[in-house]
Amino acid sequence: MLRRLLAVIVAGLAVTVPMGREEAAAATVTGPFEIVFAHSGKCLDVAGATPLNVQLTQYTCTGAYNTHWYLDWSADRSYFLIRNRATSQCVNVSGNRYLNGQPIIQWPCNAAYNNERFKSMPAPNGYLYIETWLAPNKVVHQQGNQTHTNNAPVTLWDKGANNRNTQVTFIQR
Repeated sequence: MLRRLLAVIVAGLAVTVPMGREEAAAATVTGPFEIVFAHSGKCLDVAGATPLNVQLTQYTCTGAYNTHWYLDWSADRSYFLIRNRATSQCVNVSGNRYLNGQPIIQWPCNAAYNNERFKSMPAPNGYLYIETWLAPNKVVHQQGNQTHTNNAPVTLWDKGANNRNTQVTFIQR
């Protein structure tokens, strides 16, 4: 599964778009993807495709654009921004604070914001972690003891091999 995911991401690197701000070199965009939590099978979601500063949640994967995400890669491919298809806003660690339980929100995309930079790293059983760029032990996490409910909040948490709330897969859409 990991090989298939990596092949999809690498194949998608052929699309070139400018980043805008301080990035002078061209970057690439891959996606859209549904980001699916291993423990629940639910998607990373912008609740009702609402605007700025809303905490992200997990929700049943319905194919709606608020559960679709693009990876906007840096020119050197060291990190990516995760941009929502419905809102064009990015995944953001609220307040630029790297503490367990810190809310993961959507915010206007800006490659200069370190709290919007992420990378994917292998996790057990073919899944991936979405790590923060500055604090690699901190990952996107669905808060709550392995909950399967819709609208459960998404936060930052320590990476842990036995914590399936921190493990995801990317499904090409």
